[in-house]
Amino acid sequence: MRTAIIGQAPGREFENLPALQGKTLRRLMGLAGSKTEFEFRDYFEALNVLPHWPGKSGKGDAFPIEEAKKAAVRLEKYLVDRRVIFLGDLVAIVFGWSRTPKLQWRQCAAYEFAVLPHPSGINRWYNNPRNVSQASRFLQLAKFASRATVLHGNEQAAVI
Repeated sequence: MRTAIIGQAPGREFENLPALQGKTLRRLMGLAGSKTEFEFRDYFEALNVLPHWPGKSGKGDAFPIEEAKKAAVRLEKYLVDRRVIFLGDLVAIVFGWSRTPKLQWRQCAAYEFAVLPHPSGINRWYNNPRNVSQASRFLQLAKFASRATVLHGNEQAAVI
Protein backbone atom coordinates (compact mmCIF):
# COMPACT_ATOMS: atom_id res chain seq x y z
CA MET A 1 0.00 0.00 0.00
CA ARG A 2 1.33 3.42 -0.91
CA THR A 3 2.19 5.94 1.77
CA ALA A 4 -0.42 8.69 1.91
CA ILE A 5 0.81 12.29 1.85
CA ILE A 6 -1.81 14.73 3.11
CA GLY A 7 -1.65 18.43 2.31
CA GLN A 8 -3.90 21.27 3.39
CA ALA A 9 -5.87 22.07 0.23
CA PRO A 10 -5.39 22.53 -3.49
CA GLY A 11 -3.92 25.78 -4.74
CA ARG A 12 -6.21 28.22 -6.49
CA GLU A 13 -5.12 27.09 -9.96
CA PHE A 14 -5.25 23.36 -9.11
CA GLU A 15 -8.73 22.87 -7.62
CA ASN A 16 -9.92 20.32 -10.17
CA LEU A 17 -6.68 18.33 -10.35
CA PRO A 18 -5.29 15.52 -8.17
CA ALA A 19 -3.82 16.60 -4.83
CA LEU A 20 -0.26 17.97 -4.83
CA GLN A 21 0.55 20.03 -7.90
CA GLY A 22 2.92 22.75 -9.04
CA LYS A 23 5.86 23.86 -6.91
CA THR A 24 4.84 21.68 -3.97
CA LEU A 25 4.80 18.56 -6.13
CA ARG A 26 8.12 19.46 -7.77
CA ARG A 27 9.79 20.04 -4.39
CA LEU A 28 8.49 16.73 -3.01
CA MET A 29 9.52 14.88 -6.17
CA GLY A 30 13.03 16.30 -5.86
CA LEU A 31 13.28 15.38 -2.19
CA ALA A 32 12.01 11.84 -2.88
CA GLY A 33 14.37 11.39 -5.82
CA SER A 34 11.48 10.83 -8.23
CA LYS A 35 12.25 11.77 -11.82
CA THR A 36 8.63 11.97 -12.98
CA GLU A 37 5.24 12.74 -11.49
CA PHE A 38 4.10 9.26 -12.50
CA GLU A 39 6.94 7.67 -10.52
CA PHE A 40 6.19 9.83 -7.48
CA ARG A 41 2.49 9.02 -7.54
CA ASP A 42 3.30 5.33 -7.95
CA TYR A 43 4.82 5.39 -4.45
CA PHE A 44 2.81 8.11 -2.72
CA GLU A 45 -0.94 8.67 -2.66
CA ALA A 46 -1.62 12.40 -2.49
CA LEU A 47 -4.63 13.70 -0.55
CA ASN A 48 -5.82 17.10 0.66
CA VAL A 49 -7.71 17.78 3.88
CA LEU A 50 -9.92 20.33 2.13
CA PRO A 51 -11.24 19.66 -1.38
CA HIS A 52 -11.25 23.33 -2.36
CA TRP A 53 -8.91 26.32 -2.27
CA PRO A 54 -9.83 28.27 0.91
CA GLY A 55 -8.51 31.66 -0.24
CA LYS A 56 -5.56 33.85 0.72
CA SER A 57 -4.28 34.78 4.16
CA GLY A 58 -1.23 36.99 4.44
CA LYS A 59 1.64 35.65 2.33
CA GLY A 60 0.10 32.20 1.97
CA ASP A 61 -3.21 30.46 1.64
CA ALA A 62 -5.88 30.38 4.33
CA PHE A 63 -6.53 27.14 6.22
CA PRO A 64 -9.81 27.28 8.18
CA ILE A 65 -9.02 25.02 11.13
CA GLU A 66 -12.59 24.14 12.20
CA GLU A 67 -13.63 23.22 8.66
CA ALA A 68 -10.39 21.23 8.27
CA LYS A 69 -10.98 19.34 11.54
CA LYS A 70 -14.38 18.16 10.26
CA ALA A 71 -12.83 17.10 6.96
CA ALA A 72 -10.03 15.27 8.81
CA VAL A 73 -12.58 13.20 10.74
CA ARG A 74 -14.04 12.03 7.42
CA LEU A 75 -10.58 11.25 6.03
CA GLU A 76 -9.40 9.28 9.07
CA LYS A 77 -11.57 6.29 8.17
CA TYR A 78 -9.56 5.97 4.98
CA LEU A 79 -6.21 6.00 6.83
CA VAL A 80 -6.66 2.84 8.92
CA ASP A 81 -3.58 0.61 8.73
CA ARG A 82 -1.75 3.13 6.51
CA ARG A 83 1.48 5.10 6.67
CA VAL A 84 0.65 8.79 6.54
CA ILE A 85 2.82 11.87 6.05
CA PHE A 86 1.21 15.13 7.14
CA LEU A 87 2.53 18.14 5.21
CA GLY A 88 3.06 20.63 8.00
CA ASP A 89 2.05 21.15 11.59
CA LEU A 90 -1.41 22.52 10.73
CA VAL A 91 -2.37 19.32 8.92
CA ALA A 92 -1.15 17.25 11.88
CA ILE A 93 -3.11 19.49 14.27
CA VAL A 94 -6.44 19.01 12.48
CA PHE A 95 -5.93 15.25 12.87
CA GLY A 96 -5.38 15.77 16.60
CA TRP A 97 -1.57 15.73 16.71
CA SER A 98 0.14 18.83 18.08
CA ARG A 99 3.79 19.36 18.90
CA THR A 100 4.79 16.34 16.88
CA PRO A 101 8.53 16.05 16.13
CA LYS A 102 9.36 16.41 12.45
CA LEU A 103 10.43 13.46 10.30
CA GLN A 104 9.78 10.83 12.97
CA TRP A 105 7.29 8.01 12.56
CA ARG A 106 4.70 7.69 15.31
CA GLN A 107 2.11 4.97 15.81
CA CYS A 108 -1.45 5.69 16.83
CA ALA A 109 -4.29 3.20 17.15
CA ALA A 110 -5.37 3.47 13.52
CA TYR A 111 -2.27 4.38 11.49
CA GLU A 112 1.43 5.24 11.51
CA PHE A 113 2.24 8.90 10.81
CA ALA A 114 4.97 11.48 10.53
CA VAL A 115 5.10 15.23 9.94
CA LEU A 116 7.11 16.70 7.09
CA PRO A 117 7.47 20.48 7.26
CA HIS A 118 5.15 22.14 4.76
CA PRO A 119 7.01 22.36 1.44
CA SER A 120 5.72 25.80 0.42
CA GLY A 121 8.16 28.51 -0.56
CA ILE A 122 7.11 30.48 2.51
CA ASN A 123 8.50 27.89 4.93
CA ARG A 124 12.09 28.88 5.82
CA TRP A 125 12.85 25.44 7.27
CA TYR A 126 13.97 24.34 3.81
CA ASN A 127 16.51 27.20 3.59
CA ASN A 128 18.85 25.12 5.75
CA PRO A 129 20.72 22.56 3.60
CA ARG A 130 20.86 20.13 6.54
CA ASN A 131 17.06 20.18 6.81
CA VAL A 132 16.73 19.59 3.06
CA SER A 133 19.07 16.62 3.36
CA GLN A 134 17.07 15.17 6.28
CA ALA A 135 13.76 15.66 4.46
CA SER A 136 15.19 14.03 1.35
CA ARG A 137 16.44 11.02 3.28
CA PHE A 138 13.11 10.72 5.08
CA LEU A 139 11.07 10.77 1.84
CA GLN A 140 13.43 8.40 0.07
CA LEU A 141 13.11 5.90 2.93
CA ALA A 142 9.32 6.32 2.86
CA LYS A 143 9.40 5.74 -0.89
CA PHE A 144 11.49 2.61 -0.39
CA ALA A 145 9.03 1.34 2.25
CA SER A 146 6.11 2.01 -0.11
CA ARG A 147 7.92 0.14 -2.87
CA ALA A 148 8.51 -2.88 -0.63
CA THR A 149 4.85 -2.93 0.33
CA VAL A 150 3.69 -2.72 -3.28
CA LEU A 151 6.09 -5.43 -4.43
CA HIS A 152 5.56 -7.82 -1.53
CA GLY A 153 2.20 -6.95 -0.02
CA ASN A 154 -1.41 -7.40 -1.04
CA GLU A 155 -0.98 -5.36 -4.21
CA GLN A 156 1.67 -7.71 -5.63
CA ALA A 157 -0.63 -9.16 -8.26
CA ALA A 158 -1.55 -5.72 -9.53
CA VAL A 159 2.12 -4.77 -9.98
CA ILE A 160 3.21 -7.88 -11.89
